[in-house]
Amino acid sequence: MTGDRTLGFSAPSLTGVTSSTVSITFGAVTQLAITTEPSASAASGAAFAQQPVLQLRDASGNAVSQSGVVVTAALASGQ
Repeated sequence: MTGDRTLGFSAPSLTGVTSSTVSITFGAVTQLAITTEPSASAASGAAFAQQPVLQLRDASGNAVSQSGVVVTAALASGQ
């Protein structure tokens, strides 16, 4: 949720107040997260029935929207 926002503050029996505009941005990409796991099995040479979905995240775990990131898939275990 990046972009410009205005914050509002209130308390019982007090007059509320709003902030000036606050610009919310994400940090630099530091990690990948799997948001959808691939199929548990697949035939050799065939695409997974359920494709994996990855998300870029910053050091705080916030989703980051960034283009041009090259991601490589490789076997992490097995043959």
